[in-house]
This record gives sequence, structure tokens and C-alpha cells, in this order.
Amino acid sequence: MYYRCENVLDATKKFEKLITNKKEIDGLLTTALRLAAQTTMSKGHENATAENGPWMITLDALSFISVMQLARHCALCEKAYRAYITRALSGNLDNTLIINQILKLWLKKAKLLNYNNYAEKQSKEMEKALTKVGSFWISKKAKEELFNITEELSAVSNTVEEKAKWILNKLKGRGALIPLADVLREHNLPPGLFPRNITCYEMDDSKSKLSVYMPAACEVRFKDGSAVRYGRRVKGTLSKGKLSGMEGMKTKVVVWVKVTGVSVESCKSDKVWFMASGVKKSRPKDAYELPHDSVRVEEI
Repeated sequence: MYYRCENVLDATKKFEKLITNKKEIDGLLTTALRLAAQTTMSKGHENATAENGPWMITLDALSFISVMQLARHCALCEKAYRAYITRALSGNLDNTLIINQILKLWLKKAKLLNYNNYAEKQSKEMEKALTKVGSFWISKKAKEELFNITEELSAVSNTVEEKAKWILNKLKGRGALIPLADVLREHNLPPGLFPRNITCYEMDDSKSKLSVYMPAACEVRFKDGSAVRYGRRVKGTLSKGKLSGMEGMKTKVVVWVKVTGVSVESCKSDKVWFMASGVKKSRPKDAYELPHDSVRVEEI
């Protein structure tokens, strides 16, 4: 599984589309153009701007989703979409042999558990989760979506209760359209607080609970020299300018310490505050302005 994910991540990072004609990025929001210009600058085009370009489109979540939802240039959308759905299917990043091996192992596991195939095994687990949800229309739609969400479901949680909650949010389209960075920005928190390459996130509006899922334990180092580590799931209570009651995050203050809260005092503040083991540590807010790619670590 690790190598398969690494190949997909490498293939994702490999795709770059440099745009010099402003008509091609018609429809994109200023935030998306700013990100595209900053990406271009990081590739050596020092004079790139959000207004005049050039702009770099990638398959990273923020860039790709913005293009697919907002871009009016059909050729750009098609190119990005085709690149996205064919990641890790050719060359030295080809996952075909790995996938075939995984399918054989899944079949072997299903047979050992007295199922005809792995889909039947997953279907039984899904039925247990759907019992918690308990709605006919959700059950019907879930069966249609079953084969598309199996792997994501496994990554989220091993408990029936949390799988049921995730299915409900998935079928409602929760988190599918709004990037996590935009959710954080709406709550006056820096959009780069979490890595760019998260698996997915959940937002329970009734309890203001935010859960962010990673492919694995990982670390991000920011331009101010600070470092943050993330477990496979980071959760907390989200409110205006604050993420409190946090679990699954650590930061380095001489040694690695658990982060229990992150806050920004006001929309005009240039500081972000980390609560860690009873200590309140301030850092420059602009260091966390953009999501960064994380690197895998053994544990947090």
C-alpha cells in the first residue's frame, strides 16, 4: 500500500501545466490565481503575478479542484482531468503490477473468511455501517457508491460508528467541494495549518467538530523554521479564530510536544498561537499561509 500511495503522490507532483494566456485561466478566483503564480515563482519564474502570470496548474488538491470547478477553458479542464485519472498508470510509476498483487491478496483474504470475493466481504461490513445510518435512500445510494469508496472508508476508521458517520457525510457531499484551506480561512485560521496532501476531512456542523485524515503520520516544516507533526487523524473543535481540544498534532518547542489548540486573536493579527503542554507559543501567521506537502514519519 505504501509504494502504491508513493507512486500516486509522485505522479501527482510530476504534472505541471504552465499557462501564459490569461484566457485559459478565465473563471478562476483570485486565491487560485495567487496560488498558481506562487507555484510558478517556485519553479524559477521570479516575476510571476496573480494578475499577469504566468500561472502553473498542478494536480495538487487546491489547484486541481479550482480548475475543475471554476475554469471556463474546456481544453484546460480536460487536460487536468485526464492527467489526474491516469496517474501512476505508466512509466516507472506504474502501479498496475502492485494493484494486481493487492487484488490477489484481497481475494485470498476473502476466501479465508469464507466469502466468494473481497467485494462481498466489504459489502457485509458496509451493511453494518449502514445499519447505524438507517435510511433507505442512503442505503440504496451507498450500494451504488460501494466500489468507489472502499479504500477511503478503510483509511478513515476501523469502527462501525465512524464508518457510518463518514458514509453519511460522503453521500451528502460533505467536504467534497470546499477545500480544507478555504474552511480554515473562513474561520480566520491560516489555510496552511494542515498539509496539502491530506486524505480527506470531515466537518460535523452540529458539534463544530473537525477531523482531518492523513495518508500516514507526517511532518511539515515551515518557512519560519517551525515544524508540525500530524497523526493519521487530527481532530478538534472549530470556531472563529480557534481550533481547540485538539488531538493528533505535535509541534517542536525544543522537544516535540502535543498541541491542544491553535488560535488567531483577530483578523488583523499577524500571529498564530499554538497551545502546547500549557505553553502558548506565537509564530508568524504568514508562515502558515499556504499548505505545504508533508513528509512521512514513523510516528508523531
